[in-house]
Amino acid sequence: MPESTAGPAPVARPSATVALIREGERAPQLLMLRRHAGSVFGDVYVFPGGAVDACDSRVRDRCGAVDGAAATACLGVTEALDYYSAAIREVFEETGVLLAHGGTAVDDASLDDDRRRLMRGELAWDRFLQERNLCLESERLHYFAHWVTPETESRRFSTRFFLAAMPEQQQASHDGSELTDSCWMTAAEVLEAQRAGRMRLIFPTYRTLKDIAGLETVDAVIEWARARQRSGVARILPAIIEIDGKEKVVMPGDPRYPRNGGL
Repeated sequence: MPESTAGPAPVARPSATVALIREGERAPQLLMLRRHAGSVFGDVYVFPGGAVDACDSRVRDRCGAVDGAAATACLGVTEALDYYSAAIREVFEETGVLLAHGGTAVDDASLDDDRRRLMRGELAWDRFLQERNLCLESERLHYFAHWVTPETESRRFSTRFFLAAMPEQQQASHDGSELTDSCWMTAAEVLEAQRAGRMRLIFPTYRTLKDIAGLETVDAVIEWARARQRSGVARILPAIIEIDGKEKVVMPGDPRYPRNGGL
């Protein structure tokens, strides 16, 4: 049964996630990360991402070509640049991929050390960017979805989904702590592994992969995301119901969707 709560549903914490994509031999590949069993959404494959932190509000002047007005118009919230910062920060912490430019050249060992210090809370995100004179490449992020955890869950997130092409000359590697595996796979390959029981996915990840599985190039996937952004991204709040003893995710508009969103 879904976890239930007494009284009002817990507040959904703002968060951001990024589907990193690169060209593959047959179709575009996405970076999939496996979270360890004890983490939130444990033992599932996800895109890199995490919660918006206080540090993200301190780097709005380093968000590059996307300014506050443009970000607010895109996401529909006044603190929109914080989501861009969180998305890029989480990608760096979880994969080592840094969507930023400027400063002086640094070796991989030095960056990896800073990455681990950031994860341990020994180095602040704003200080890291200031010391290295880095500007976030927010323009690389293409906003395409806004998913909110069902109201019946005890831990909830309001997550903005972005897409970004993998930078050339960089390599991705999972952190080995919160994340226990990483792999580059096409959307079709991940969906087949999910059907075969080899990979577990959360519903928003599944829906994203299903939506892009038929696209044949990175440019086509980016254009799909841009079209989503241009048309306006709607907030999606699924509900979890029980049918014949099994949990099922239902979407708004489904006649079985609870009037109160799942409480």
